[in-house]
Amino acid sequence: MSVMVHLNSLAIAGKCGVVSAVALWNLQRSEEKGPISDMENAQVLLIQIVLVMGIPALYHAVLEEVAHLSDPFGDKPRDFQRRACHEAMRRECEALQMAGEQPPLEALQVTEEFEVRE
Repeated sequence: MSVMVHLNSLAIAGKCGVVSAVALWNLQRSEEKGPISDMENAQVLLIQIVLVMGIPALYHAVLEEVAHLSDPFGDKPRDFQRRACHEAMRRECEALQMAGEQPPLEALQVTEEFEVRE
C-alpha cells in the first residue's frame, strides 16, 4: 500500500508541475496571439498548489492510520494496553474454568429437570 501512496504522490507532483508550468507560461506571455485570462491562470496555479500539498498529505495520513491499525498492541500511548488485555482475558478464562468445575446450583437444577424428547 505504501508503494501505491508514494507512486500516487509522484504522479500528482508531476501532473501539478506540468499544469502549473502552463499556467505560469500563460501568465507571462503577451496577448498578441489571443486573449488570455490572467485571473483564470492564477486560479489554476493556486488550485495546483493546494492539490500538490493537500492530496499527498491526506494519503500519507491514511497510510499512517493503516500502519497504526495493523499493529494495535504497540508501545505507543495510542495503542491498546497489552497487559490490561492480557489480564482481562486471564480473568475471563479463569472464570470459565471455575464455572465448568463448580457450576452454579441453578444450572445443575436446570440440567436435571431437562428432558430430551425424540
